[in-house]
Amino acid sequence: MSKENLINGANRTYIKSWSLYDKKNPKEDGDQLKTVIGICFMIITLSCVGAVSIFY
Repeated sequence: MSKENLINGANRTYIKSWSLYDKKNPKEDGDQLKTVIGICFMIITLSCVGAVSIFY
């Protein structure tokens, strides 16, 4: 096996094995997705508050 084949095989395995929310898994409760949405919401909220506070 060449080095290129090993790298391509490893990338395919990694991409298929991880996702934020897997609907096929009955035990999946969406915690990772909720966490990412919460972090994005906080960053946007703090950015808006910071932008408004510059003018006052």
